[in-house]
Amino acid sequence: MRESGVLMPVSALPSPTGVGELGRQAHQFIELLSRNGVKIWQILPLNPVGYGNSPYQPYSSCAGDEIYISLESLQEEGLLEKLPEPFLEGETRVRYDQVRAFKDPFLREAFARFQPTDDYREFIAQSWVEEYGVFRALKRANGGVCWNEWKEADKAWPEERSPLPADVEAEAAYQMFLQYLFYRQWMKVREKARENRIRIMGDVPFYVGIDSVDVWAGKKNFLLDRDGRATFIAGVPPDYFSATGQRWGNPIYDWDYLKETGYRFWVDRIGYDQKLFDMIRIDHFRAFDTYWKIPASCPTAIEGKWIEAPGYEVLDTLLERLPGVNLVAEDLGDLRPEVLTLKEHYHLKGMKILISP
Repeated sequence: MRESGVLMPVSALPSPTGVGELGRQAHQFIELLSRNGVKIWQILPLNPVGYGNSPYQPYSSCAGDEIYISLESLQEEGLLEKLPEPFLEGETRVRYDQVRAFKDPFLREAFARFQPTDDYREFIAQSWVEEYGVFRALKRANGGVCWNEWKEADKAWPEERSPLPADVEAEAAYQMFLQYLFYRQWMKVREKARENRIRIMGDVPFYVGIDSVDVWAGKKNFLLDRDGRATFIAGVPPDYFSATGQRWGNPIYDWDYLKETGYRFWVDRIGYDQKLFDMIRIDHFRAFDTYWKIPASCPTAIEGKWIEAPGYEVLDTLLERLPGVNLVAEDLGDLRPEVLTLKEHYHLKGMKILISP
């Protein structure tokens, strides 16, 4: 059975605020897909972008980027008194810093007007929501630098849970509220897609960013030194794209520790994505077979070595613990045969790129 799909980042949807949003325009795009017989909408990661505004260096693998929250939808709910004049309308690139500065006062106004509900309390009771809220609040309190440069008490908060200053508590509550708004608006988009029989394919990077709540609150899951800095980092060796390889900078997983915990990190991560998407594309799927391990001291990706990963154990665990999970393997590039054997063992869909002459 053949189905057509479209790759369209949420950020690229038309919008009067300089970035695509999860409001009326997203719903209209779904209707457009439906009228043209498209069955799959593939998106890029929705997580809050970190270093370089890259979706592959996010602050969290569960949180959504508040930049996508629809101001129009907030005004319709009575959380905004009035809508702002159009901002950066017609831009061909997202000016992330400018858009964030523009939207933040309106999001804070919505927070001030919001009255907590049982649904809201249930959402923020999730452990990842509190950790993310505190992470973002402490990051702001520490001048925006990476968590491994924070004050010692803040670096150790996930393990010690020491009391927070009132201003940090307030900022954490605001960040948790933003996650509630994002989740609620996203689920309306997903429901619209279901009504139109369109499946949404999410995009999950294999690695997480070093400056993330994932690493800060789960230090043992990664190969770090005592200061919280990565001892080994991810990338790929030299190839026809780059003579020095690609040095991504993401921390490498401590697979021995992950095995001891029953790969809980991966189960929790993919399990939450299963709530958000109909299909989950694993970017850099080949790292479930072998991954390029680069000493963090190396300035390029030339010095490194391929290490075998426990891909079968991880995928067995995911499929057992998450019934019905629909994974798609990004299997592009120069791969060793064992990668395709791993993919085919689980009958996972792969990717083919058609290029017009």
